[in-house]
Amino acid sequence: MFLHNKKTGDLKGEPKEIRDADPINKKGVVFQNPGKQTTLQQLVSQSQKVLLTIKSIYPLDWFPDTLTIDENKVNIIRKELFGMENIHSILIEDITNVTVGKGFFTATLEIVDSTNFRFPETYKVKHLEVKKALLARRLIQGLIAAKRQGVDMSELTPEDIVDQLEDLGRARGEN
Repeated sequence: MFLHNKKTGDLKGEPKEIRDADPINKKGVVFQNPGKQTTLQQLVSQSQKVLLTIKSIYPLDWFPDTLTIDENKVNIIRKELFGMENIHSILIEDITNVTVGKGFFTATLEIVDSTNFRFPETYKVKHLEVKKALLARRLIQGLIAAKRQGVDMSELTPEDIVDQLEDLGRARGEN
């Protein structure tokens, strides 16, 4: 049985090696991945780097939806009647497919969230400008590839990240 001393934070009855290998950092919580350590503060700073925000076109959508992309997730904010809104957050690691359907004047961005592999959900954001929808698809595709390779983007500015991810996410033959 281990007894916790509230004043000193020590555990009595626990071997010294286990006490010294404490996974909690004094400055913040540390999540341990194989070979990597990411602090909660680093995750928060990555989530505050907004790479792209786009809205659906107003006259075509009376309550415009908003799509926000940061380094870790994609947020889809759906506005509804009387100020109600639904916010869907999808982690980059959970996105398996991103497509853009182009029309004459607008485009629809479709994002497949495979958090539940058996029943993946598709989120659609309609009435977007075509160029912005294509840029969003390229950024998300680039983020997926970068996350799978474990690329560290913490030292880059958001503008540099957008430029490099756009090139990485560009499909062959796409202008």
